[in-house]
Amino acid sequence: MSQFTERRPLVRDWAAVRATAQDAPWARAMIAHLKPETDWWVAHYEDDPSRVAGWGHRYYCRTCSAQLIFDKTSPHAHVCGSCGAANRHRELDEAWNASYRSVACNQVFHAAVWYRLYGDPAYLSYMRRVLGFLSRHFADFRVDTPPGFVGKFTGINLTDAFAVNWMLLGLELVRDEFAEDELCGYMDRLFRPMAEYLTTARGGTPNISCWMRAAAGMIGLVFEEREWCVRAADGFEGLREMLAKGLMPGGLWYESSFVYHYLTAEAITYYAVLCDAYRYPFPELTGAARRMYVQPMRFLFPDGRMPSPNDGWPLRSLATYTRQYEWMRAGRPDPELDAIVARCYDEIDAMAPKERQRALRGAGLARLLFGRDARQSSARCGAAGDLSATESRDPAARRAPAHSHALAELDGVTHGWRPTDEASAAAAQHEVAPAWLGHPRTAHYDPDLYYVLLENRTATVFFKYGFVIDGHAHADVMHFELFAHGQLLSRDISNSGYASDLFRDWQRLSIAHNTVMIDKRSQPRPRPAGQMLHFAAEANHCIARAENVYPGWSYIRELQLEEDVLRDRFTVERCASADPERAASSGAPAADIGVTDPAAAATAQPSASDRPEETHSFDWLFHCSGEPSHVLPLKPVDPPGDADGYPLMQDVSTCCIDDDWSVSWAHEGVRLTLRMAGAPGTTVYLFRGYEHRSDLLRWGVLVRRFGQAATYEADYTFGSVPPR
Repeated sequence: MSQFTERRPLVRDWAAVRATAQDAPWARAMIAHLKPETDWWVAHYEDDPSRVAGWGHRYYCRTCSAQLIFDKTSPHAHVCGSCGAANRHRELDEAWNASYRSVACNQVFHAAVWYRLYGDPAYLSYMRRVLGFLSRHFADFRVDTPPGFVGKFTGINLTDAFAVNWMLLGLELVRDEFAEDELCGYMDRLFRPMAEYLTTARGGTPNISCWMRAAAGMIGLVFEEREWCVRAADGFEGLREMLAKGLMPGGLWYESSFVYHYLTAEAITYYAVLCDAYRYPFPELTGAARRMYVQPMRFLFPDGRMPSPNDGWPLRSLATYTRQYEWMRAGRPDPELDAIVARCYDEIDAMAPKERQRALRGAGLARLLFGRDARQSSARCGAAGDLSATESRDPAARRAPAHSHALAELDGVTHGWRPTDEASAAAAQHEVAPAWLGHPRTAHYDPDLYYVLLENRTATVFFKYGFVIDGHAHADVMHFELFAHGQLLSRDISNSGYASDLFRDWQRLSIAHNTVMIDKRSQPRPRPAGQMLHFAAEANHCIARAENVYPGWSYIRELQLEEDVLRDRFTVERCASADPERAASSGAPAADIGVTDPAAAATAQPSASDRPEETHSFDWLFHCSGEPSHVLPLKPVDPPGDADGYPLMQDVSTCCIDDDWSVSWAHEGVRLTLRMAGAPGTTVYLFRGYEHRSDLLRWGVLVRRFGQAATYEADYTFGSVPPR
């Protein structure tokens, strides 16, 4: 193990880290929470190769579908933190086993940090126990996970890659404390077999492939076997291929989910950091990683929350990924990333105390190891002081150097995105936060990922009008999210796990989105690409089309954002013919983990080309947070469909109306009013539908019409509700 001896330490100045750990209030608070957790594992860790490792997505409450909170002391009783239900099931026990083994591997990294800070040999002993157990029993482990994603010891391939990642980073911090024969033993019995697996097995989804190959490359660096770095980059499903295919020109990941964008970014971040430390050149990787942390800024809502298109977990914000940003800058000056990290901590400052402490703990170790506190950075880096305090900082304190050329050069790619005039003027003086901190931003769109952002001083609209690949895609062509007056009024609920009935029967289907369904069936696969017909950035106006949403049907949606009103025109019409090449044009679909999409399995989908004279039903949908009010003559009815999510509609009421009509929602001091132009034969349904948990519901509107085509014209007005 000699060819990489010129490596740079991952943490350059442990004395400075120790000083921060002792002096900074935020660091002391973080350590007071995290270190006892590691100490518990040091004292109580005990695993058994006979434990079957299951699938983490099965770890959800059977009563309310909320994700269960892992309790390391309770392998057989799983209490829901949301509804309080006590869950007992073999699948839950096996998912618990997987989490236990995964967390134990994660704690290897924590133990390495605490050893470097405090010198207690018990932390090294813990690392040896975990690594020794996995090495001795590598061939004995059993897993029960979905086909195509079967891992070796923690359940699925993805969590195996996570585990390898954190064990390697822990070893990297303290490798001088391990004898050469120890390291060789771990390599021979654990890491080399894992490297073989990680470079030859299918990922199942593109982001998992990236995690697996990056973990294999890290094995090659830490154990100085460059073969694994080469295979990780250029072998089967290699990183160069995956990044060339999956990273769009605008810098976003093609699975069209901010959750999976950041998950993929995290996969390559740790490898990029090690490549830098080992002076191993991989410019495609390191360049891609940095772009992936800058480009999402173009589509954030003003409060830092992210849209939630397709699969993922909802209600994520920039602050969710603070730890990743700290790792990405890893001690190297980067003014743009520094400004983003400052924004992360500004968001954390604004949280409620309990949420704030949780967020600070999540970022804590990375911030401790790589962040720059008050003694090491100016106020413009925004990372100074006790960020557990409740007071907010002066916005001027988060000034940062001018917007970098990496983003400025993307104006042609992102079609309209640029700093505001005020931001541009200040940038010329090199005293402004990056353009995404300015508000409002100029409207822009990404023609490769089919995203649009419309924005003015009161509202932001995120609009998705097509798909690149089927994997992780929801049946929601032409769906939009609406943020106005500081509130996310109409949001994509995304989903909260892949094993629940709620995911299969509601969250992924058209009925849970702001779109249109034909003949009461969810939009089928393959998902269509999109086309921008017209875009006027200064007017906040766009017209987009998708062909063959259903075989033979085109969707055209026109949105224009004006002061306190969004204007919407949605047309469903026949296209010339069904497109037999649509699957090819939308890319090879990635597999979905352990689910069957009802829309994909449907056999009787509406087709305009077969019977052009046939009358069809069209169901236009809109969902909004808040309590509704109206003057419609509604009467209670059963759900207006027998499949594809309709049976899950609750508190349904309806009326027939040919004239113009309206419904309002009041939410957190903001009122939104939907007004729709009348049309003969219109039936309006008001109902409650699920959000990302079955104990959370919101009110929606379904507008049904019949014919051979349909056009819906609506306005959404919004404004603050005067206090009573």
